[in-house]
Order: sequence, then structure tokens, then C-alpha cells
Amino acid sequence: MRRAIRRAPRLLLLTGLLALTGPTLSRPAAAQVRMRPPAPEVTFPEGRDTVDIPFELAGHLITFEGRVGDESLRFILDSGASSAVLRESHWVERLGLEVLGEARVGGAGSGEAATATVAGPIVIQIGDLTMSRDMIVVGVGEDMAGMSWNGALGGGLLSQVVAEIDYGASRLRLHRPESFEMPPGATVLPTRLLSSGVAALQADVTIDGVTATYWLVLDLGAFHNLSLNGGEEGVPLPARRLEHSVTTGWGAQGPLPGEVGVIDALRLGDIELRDVVTTFPGPEGLRGIRRLGADEPRILGNLGSAILRRFTVFIDHPGERLGLLPRATPPPLSNFNTTGIVSEPAANEEGFPVDDVIPGTPAAEDGLKPGELILALDGEPLANRGIELRSRLLDPPPGSELGLTVRRDGGELEVTLVARPLFEVS
Repeated sequence: MRRAIRRAPRLLLLTGLLALTGPTLSRPAAAQVRMRPPAPEVTFPEGRDTVDIPFELAGHLITFEGRVGDESLRFILDSGASSAVLRESHWVERLGLEVLGEARVGGAGSGEAATATVAGPIVIQIGDLTMSRDMIVVGVGEDMAGMSWNGALGGGLLSQVVAEIDYGASRLRLHRPESFEMPPGATVLPTRLLSSGVAALQADVTIDGVTATYWLVLDLGAFHNLSLNGGEEGVPLPARRLEHSVTTGWGAQGPLPGEVGVIDALRLGDIELRDVVTTFPGPEGLRGIRRLGADEPRILGNLGSAILRRFTVFIDHPGERLGLLPRATPPPLSNFNTTGIVSEPAANEEGFPVDDVIPGTPAAEDGLKPGELILALDGEPLANRGIELRSRLLDPPPGSELGLTVRRDGGELEVTLVARPLFEVS
């Protein structure tokens, strides 16, 4: 019997496949705003073809500074998001934006679509580059306390530049598309820019000895290696998988219940990755993703940041191609979860709640239970902390020893976990 991991009820945003739903955005007046915002206007400094922006990683997420007037904000770069967003509603008044209306915001997750404010216009300074937008979605993921970022920039920005992501140097370099040349040695993959504003590519996936080609969304905002749609209309599940359903991730509409397993191989052009831990979200977590046109490819998953960070990445939406240049010392692929703790993307005002525990994992063996609260990690308080510490809590390197302060039955106790992978892979 397969046991379903309990799902948390909160509506949270962990980026990825964010889309405005419905044919229009409602306005206070009779006029309507189009569903897909127009492309932003991007201006490079005179006489320059590139702009360099330092970034930091929050978990696997790329975060960088942007300025709106005198305000400094932090954004994530999310190639899986079709719309630019600000998380917190107070930015409308603080930045002097005009409220244009409301939108239903859909995306991955098993919850309901959220209602957000559409406001604008807005001018964002990213290093020496200026991006002007007619509108931005505000108030998506506002309940995520402790996040180190204020908003996300995705398909709009990437449609106007070539983005070079150097994970080793922690540098984002934005190129004028007309002057960009792909570097020698890069594997170049054709992509297709979809009507949703995100790009997809084809990849060969081998499961239990059978190889098939699938279209995958390029998704910097996803923590996993690879996600393939499960269910009857999705991809076959591998024989090597957990015996229990789990929360495979989080989208704009909340948790994605499904399966986790290991595929034989993933091939991206001449690049092959073997024994890839892969998530298989079920159809209930995919219902809010915007449907594409009849002439567009059938999307069956997404390529996440845990694979992309193994390369210097060149995202060329204008040229509809992706370049991957292997790093000299690539980081290991994600194990998905090495402690067995299931928790939400961000802590509450006290710490990270234990939503559930995966059977047979270190957390289960050490007696952690759903409903308990993790107050500290190695002595560091977790109240209102975000994705950075969640990654250390759920997926530290195998062999890592974690000291947890746990609230149980009104008291506190210390628990020591030793992380280990869910699957033995080569």
C-alpha cells in the first residue's frame, strides 16, 4: 500500500511555471488588460554590449540586486516564470505604482489559483542595465516569511537579452543579442519560446532501458535535477522509486504530490547524465499550469537548477538556443532529500514545521513526527528563515551530521541526524 505524505495547506510560491490565468486581467474600470504583459524595454549603457551583475545563491536560486528609484530590492532569476512579480503588496504604494487591476495567478501545485494585483509602470535598474515594464504582478507568495528576495524576473527579461550564468564566478552577464557569440566548446541545444513566455527544449530520457524524447521547460527556479509529469498521461515511472508518495516540490499553487525515483540516463545533446534522481508530480499538482496552443509541443517536465548549475549556462531566448559549457569541477546532482523531513519552503515565526516524514529515512529512524517544529539547526535559530536554510535542513550532502532543536509536546529536545541518500546510485 502506498502512503501519501500529508500536504500543507498554505499557498506558497517557490517559483517555476508561474502564469496569469484567464483571457484578461480585471480592471477597476471597464477597460481590460491583456493576459500576457508586453515585453519589457531593455536599455544597455551606450557603447557597451554586456552588463555584469554579481549574484548569490539562495539554495539553488540565483538572487541579485535591482533598484527601483531609491529602493534596493533582491530578485531571483526564474526562467520558468512567465511574469515578473513582486512578493509583497506594500511595494505598490512604496514604489508609487498605479494599480491596473487584478489577475488570477496560476501555476504548478495542488492548491487554488491566487488573486494578485497588477500594477505599473515600473523601471528596474539591474546593474548598469535598465528594464522598463508596463506592468508587474504584485502580492504573489506574500505569506513566505523570511525570504531573502523581493521578486522574480523571468521570461520578459530573458526575451530581450542573452543571459550568461557563471555559477563558479557568481556572475550573471547580460549580452545584447545581436552581438553575442556562443563560446567554443559549448553544447548548443535548440529551444522553442512558448506562448507562455518560457522556453522548452528536447531531451532524451532513458527509464528502465527504454529511451524516449520529451519536451522540457528550462526552469532556473526549480530546485530539483529533473521533473517529469506523472499520471496516466505522463511519463512511465521507473522501477527504482520510493514506496511512498511524497511532496515532490512547490509551485505557485502550493505543494506538488507525486513520486520520486531514479532514471537510467538524461541526454542533452552530447551531454549524458546517469542515475538521475527525478521527481514525478501527479496530475493534481499540474492542473493550474497554463495550457499551450495546439501548434505548440506537449510539455512533459522541466529541467531544474540542480542540473543547470553544473554548467556555465547561456540562455539565448532571442536566438532560441541554450548553451551549456561544463564546469571544471561540477557540483553533484541533487539527492532530492537526504534527511526525510518534509517541510514548507519557508519557516514560520518560530521555525520549520515538520509536515511529514518519509519512512525509512534518518528523520523517521530518529523519531521525528508530523506536527513537530524544528526551532534551530546546529544552534542557529530558524524563525522566519527561508530557502537557504531549508536546503541545509532537507538535502545536505550525504554523511552530514545535523543537530536539530525540536519542539515536541510543549517541550524541546535535541535530535542528531546523519544525512544519507534515498537511493544508492553510482
